[in-house]
Amino acid sequence: MKSAETAMKKIRYALAHNKQLEVKLSAYGMPQRRYIDLLLSLYLEECGLIELKDRLLYCMHELAGNAHKANAKRLFFERSGFDIFDTAEYEEGMSRFKQTVSHDLSSYNRILTEQGYYVCFRFHLKGGTLALQVVNSARLLQTERERIASKIEIARCYTTLTDAYTVAEDFSEGAGLGIVMIHIMLKAIGFRNFSFSVDGDERKTISSLLLDVSTCRPVLPAGETAVSSSI
Repeated sequence: MKSAETAMKKIRYALAHNKQLEVKLSAYGMPQRRYIDLLLSLYLEECGLIELKDRLLYCMHELAGNAHKANAKRLFFERSGFDIFDTAEYEEGMSRFKQTVSHDLSSYNRILTEQGYYVCFRFHLKGGTLALQVVNSARLLQTERERIASKIEIARCYTTLTDAYTVAEDFSEGAGLGIVMIHIMLKAIGFRNFSFSVDGDERKTISSLLLDVSTCRPVLPAGETAVSSSI
């Protein structure tokens, strides 16, 4: 992957020209994760919030993991012959997907790359807002949109995962739990204002996280010290 020096040059250019920095990846493994870690860390340094690095990296990689899984899910349905738009076949297909693919997504990496699937990361710091987006090359289904919307609504109302569990209908496809965790974590670490959305079109899904970094007052758990940057 690219060096820290190259990454810094790209970020400085993006900041100086008010540009969005975009990184499009055909694979999402450990080398790619490390590069995204580096980029987000550099942006957080720019915002003066490097101490929140680990938690915001969790959020970023949770969204990326969901995106990668969504790509694998679409490919699985294409290859297995299940109709993803038919309710009965969708349920059967998801059951098979969980049994055979979802716990070993790396087995699909080569095929996803060959078929043109991707995960794209976007960073944009403008004024006091840091915009983080994860885009994947799979259409967002209406059932998925509704499930995600219900989890976002739950997350807005609760501050602990235990409370959220008491009212959530299900976390059967994984992404819902991650979305709730992101909301609860951002509230806990000091973000007064943030927004999260998932949208898309016929060709892609976009998960967007907008953070008001100008008003954030970092809150670290008792006994935890701030993360020092070595970049």
